[in-house]
Amino acid sequence: MLDTGRKFIPYDTLVDIMLNMAYYKMNDLQLHLNDNYIFLKEHLAGKNLTQEEELKYVLEHAKTGFRVETDIVGKNGQKLTSDEHYTKEEMQNLIKLAKALHINLVPEIDTPGHALSFVKVRPDLMYQGSLSDYRGKHNVERVAMLDLDNKYDETLALSNQFMTNFLMVQMHHFMEYQLFISERMNTTEVEKVIVVMLMTLLNTLKEKDIHLVFGDRSVRNEVKQRLIGKM
Repeated sequence: MLDTGRKFIPYDTLVDIMLNMAYYKMNDLQLHLNDNYIFLKEHLAGKNLTQEEELKYVLEHAKTGFRVETDIVGKNGQKLTSDEHYTKEEMQNLIKLAKALHINLVPEIDTPGHALSFVKVRPDLMYQGSLSDYRGKHNVERVAMLDLDNKYDETLALSNQFMTNFLMVQMHHFMEYQLFISERMNTTEVEKVIVVMLMTLLNTLKEKDIHLVFGDRSVRNEVKQRLIGKM
């Protein structure tokens, strides 16, 4: 896996990496395409701010990376795509090269967590719930989380807007899609994320094969059963 979300890797360098992978018979490449720098609370060092001021400061100053070209711009003028990114043509070329080299290329988009890029565009979708279940996260970490609990429909609409463009324009060369579900999420969170993403995929890709890949096998059957009535 290459984390080009936090540390941008130029297109030409990616091509060189893929050519070297093919030489050494390596055939799986995961591109981590969006993320924000970790330890967001470190932006607050030496500052005496209220909780509201902390959220505003980090939202405005924390660096984030979104490496895919999109035309999504918030009402606040914030672009979803970072200055350093891969153009639509470059992404399609990477997909074609991977196919020619027999490399399984897996583009990864993080959401609803690690989603500061999305929240910068839509601050109204910042997570407003309790962080008590998130292993001692600082309150300011919510600026990188979308609020599926209270803003489900709006979050789904934003995901649809991005995924429709991303899948139809840039990813249509793929014949099948894998949706990876992290082992760090509880079953309720998993269910919400799967419903959002599957509805987007099913609405966008009418004749493609879609596979769910679970990081934690223990939640697979439970979530599958709970989803049957939703799809």
